[in-house]
Amino acid sequence: MARFIFFQRSVFEQIGLMALVAALKREGHESGVLVTVFEKDVVEAALEKKADAFCFSITSGDLEWAEGLARRLKQRMQIPILVGGPGATYFPEIVEKDAFDAVCVGEGEEALLEWAKALGQKTSCHSIRNLWIKEGAVIHRNPVRPLISNMDDWPAPDRSIYDRYPLIGQSPLRTFVFGRGCPYSCTYCYNDNYKKLYAGAGKLVRFPSPGHARMQIEEAVKRYRFQTAVISDDTFTANKEWLFAFLKDFRSQAGVPFICNAHPNTVTKEVCEALSAAGCIRVCMGVESGSARLRREILDKRTSTEQIMEAGRLLHQHGITFLTYNMVGFPTETVGEAWETVALNAQMGTDYPWCSILQAYPRTRIAQICRDLKLLPENKDSFQNTFFHSSDLLQENIPELVRIQKLFWFSVRFPRLNPLWRFLSRQPITPFLHILFLFSFTWRYMMTNRLPLGYMARFAWHNLFMYRGSSK
Repeated sequence: MARFIFFQRSVFEQIGLMALVAALKREGHESGVLVTVFEKDVVEAALEKKADAFCFSITSGDLEWAEGLARRLKQRMQIPILVGGPGATYFPEIVEKDAFDAVCVGEGEEALLEWAKALGQKTSCHSIRNLWIKEGAVIHRNPVRPLISNMDDWPAPDRSIYDRYPLIGQSPLRTFVFGRGCPYSCTYCYNDNYKKLYAGAGKLVRFPSPGHARMQIEEAVKRYRFQTAVISDDTFTANKEWLFAFLKDFRSQAGVPFICNAHPNTVTKEVCEALSAAGCIRVCMGVESGSARLRREILDKRTSTEQIMEAGRLLHQHGITFLTYNMVGFPTETVGEAWETVALNAQMGTDYPWCSILQAYPRTRIAQICRDLKLLPENKDSFQNTFFHSSDLLQENIPELVRIQKLFWFSVRFPRLNPLWRFLSRQPITPFLHILFLFSFTWRYMMTNRLPLGYMARFAWHNLFMYRGSSK
């Protein structure tokens, strides 16, 4: 038996961590999570657990935070530190840093179980597939194993790991992710790299059986009191046969309203009817830009303006509100094209407009586009820790595009005041614009997720450091 401690800095349920903990517990290993913002001294809290290994699951923006905490842990206790998640999968060379002893590339359940067995039996772990293991000056760069083919073989994510943190454990929202893999190839995403990593290693887009997926929600409803299920699959509506089977008895068996994602290309009359009948209260869609040129030439997003408009019309026709994901700050984007994004959202009647600032993450296709256009600093993989604050692009109009992002919610919701928003977007950035954005973000998040004001205030306070780009 081995004992693991996972670390996270966000105040959300992390499906990946809960899935890994569930897999470890089923095999008799002990594990838990420490959420850094809730711990007075996270290092002392970790040492009290007497773990056999410390683990991080990170995105690209979490690397600075994870490395800093890992160094502090190593100063006090010499046990293995493993890092996984997208930040490790796409940048496995971080294992060369003194703070880390191993990285997990790709799916982690089987690799972590094998590593746990090796730790418990004190046997060699240098040849475990999916892991890059450091032994002294030698790094064993092992290939990935085949993708998990039968999702029903694995237990439901273990939500009890957050019971000690009321803000997460007693949240009115519960997050669910069922499928894995994405068929799309947007330039700002790492999905192209993932396809290359697992080329020939199995079917990329996979779902559990509809019954197994529905069971996860039913069990969570029985154990926890929450008012909304958030189904965060990027491709939830892509497989219609699976979708209709999942939704068929959802209202009677799970009995909880839910929110889901949908690609505009998959939103049809039949899909909307099924979602509405099952109790869907909101759909989230990626619009990204109102400019057809940017979607086609820069984003490789094969969605027409007509498809986006029709998706919005169908959702409203069936009584479903919708949120749209948008971005500004694209390479070659003009100020006029940013206002096209505002206009499209206003025209389609977006209930909850959301806008972030493009971060050209290293090794994505859009980062290469930016480099080709000399819009990123040379020899520097530069990006912000948050996609709501600012941009690293060396593009003359970036300051104004960032100001449009700060005013986006107001511009869409109150289009009659368009002259005012345009005037403000031309003024130098001031703390006032950041305050406006934080107000709109908080209001939108509270209303879209039907959160009580008191809960939202605590949630916003703990997330403020993320907006500032802090590595706390």
